[in-house]
Amino acid sequence: MVGIPQSMARMLADHMAGYQSADGFVFTAGEGGPIRHRNVYRRHFRPAVEKANNAAVQEDRETEAIPLGLRFHDLRHTCAALLIANGRHMEEVKAHLGHSSIRVTSDRYGHLFPSARQGLAESLEATFQDATASAQTDEGRTKLRVVPSDPVSEATEKASDQVVSLERTTGFEPATLTLAR
Repeated sequence: MVGIPQSMARMLADHMAGYQSADGFVFTAGEGGPIRHRNVYRRHFRPAVEKANNAAVQEDRETEAIPLGLRFHDLRHTCAALLIANGRHMEEVKAHLGHSSIRVTSDRYGHLFPSARQGLAESLEATFQDATASAQTDEGRTKLRVVPSDPVSEATEKASDQVVSLERTTGFEPATLTLAR
C-alpha cells in the first residue's frame, strides 16, 4: 500500500471511471492488459522529458531544464528527496518507499539528511528556550542555580540568572556516568 495525496486520489478515481479495466489495472495498454515499461518509456516518458527540457531551454529557464538522461526510476528518488526536504522521518520514508530495512533507506538517502539536521537543531533550541522560560515560572519543578566550578568565575557566579529544571527520566534511556556528572 502507498499513501497518496487526496488530490491524486481524486485524479485516479476520475481516470478509473473513464477507463475501466476488466483486469483491475489502473493503467492499461491500448489493447488492454498490463503496460509494458519499455513501451511507456519510449512512447511517452522520453518524449515528455525532451519536451519539458526543450521548453525550459527555449524560455531561458536552463536551471529548470530536465536532464535528458532522466530515468523513470529517478522519479522515485525525487519522491524520497521531497519527503526528506519536508522533514519526514527516515522511518516514514522507508515505509513509503517499501524498503526492507531502515539501513537500505539510510544508505541510499542518508546524504540528504544533513539539511534536516539543521532543522532538528533549531527545534531542540526552541524546546530548550521554552523549557528555560517555563522553568522560571513553573513552581512544580525543582530549581537549581548553575554555579561555575572554578574559582576564577566567582564574579560570573554572582551574576548568573540561569536556572536548570530537574525532572525524572523514567521511561527514557538510563543515565550514564557522563550524564550523571
